[in-house]
Amino acid sequence: MDVLDSDDERLVDNRGREQVRDNVQFVPYNDCKKDKNLLKNEVLMELPDQIEQYCEYKNIKVDDITSKNKSGLYPIL
Repeated sequence: MDVLDSDDERLVDNRGREQVRDNVQFVPYNDCKKDKNLLKNEVLMELPDQIEQYCEYKNIKVDDITSKNKSGLYPIL
């Protein structure tokens, strides 16, 4: 699983194309299995950066995400 987590370097496919963003967050379960809060925090820690990278890639402005639409709902990414 560590191979799929590209925190240190981008993954490259067999054609030499580099992935656009990190798509897997590997958390060693054995390190966290006794502390569910630690596991939760380790997993959730990546979300802000993941969302930011996704929005940049899709050219979505942060204001579009943080402001409610006319129906009072937040948009779905």
